[in-house]
Amino acid sequence: MPTVPDIGLPIRNLQTFLRYISNTTGGIPNVLPDGFYGPRTKASVEAFQRRYGLPVTGEVDLTTWNAVIDALDEARYLYEEPPFAKIFPDSRTVIEPGSAHESLYPIQGMLKGLTRRFPRLGELEVTGVHDEASVNVVKNTQSCCGLKSDGCINRSTWDHIAALYEAFVSRDRVKQAEYGPSWEGAD
Repeated sequence: MPTVPDIGLPIRNLQTFLRYISNTTGGIPNVLPDGFYGPRTKASVEAFQRRYGLPVTGEVDLTTWNAVIDALDEARYLYEEPPFAKIFPDSRTVIEPGSAHESLYPIQGMLKGLTRRFPRLGELEVTGVHDEASVNVVKNTQSCCGLKSDGCINRSTWDHIAALYEAFVSRDRVKQAEYGPSWEGAD
């Protein structure tokens, strides 16, 4: 039977699907959708196969792929993901370096949570001012997301920050409460 290649979009799709299934139904380790079939992805596939009564091989054959699609459809039907908080003002707003803005408080709070999880993003304080430290963390975050690294916070940057916070900070706290401190959230 055909198997999924070791790298690329099919892997990223698989990882995204498994992450969604894990977040909505539990019992499957979360995996970072990075497009590489590494040890965490294999462990997630094995847990999925175990949960759904499939042969536990850690490989994604057609039967496993179809079961993932079925589980994804079921998870979407049973659990509708709430939308991200609407903190960012509107699509025309751009928070420039050096500016003060009321939306910076929650944005910087989310960025601070992300920097605890991913220290290489840098350090910042929640000040409500888009100071040098804040700009540097935003630039690093933009770079990681494949966005233009200019330090300006527009709607696209906000959407990526919110998605990262939801995936790696907010969800991790829920998972740790469910599974205890030994739970690890990413590859």
